[in-house]
Amino acid sequence: MQVSIDFHGTAHTFSVPSHATVQDLINEIRKDPRFQIYNTIKLVFGGEVLDPSATLSSCGVKNRSNLTSVLTTIGG
Repeated sequence: MQVSIDFHGTAHTFSVPSHATVQDLINEIRKDPRFQIYNTIKLVFGGEVLDPSATLSSCGVKNRSNLTSVLTTIGG
């Protein structure tokens, strides 16, 4: 499944298995150097902050869904 994450107004696409959890997606995002300065990554879909232990599909996230990121910098 491919999902897009909005980051500073730009969509970045990540691929995860269809049975992936929110945490699995966060782990994929952390591999991207643009996201490595952030110690907290939360994902929002449909106006709700997603539970990291939930599967993406149980949150209603489908292939090509667009999510919003809420990021906190290290030391910030």
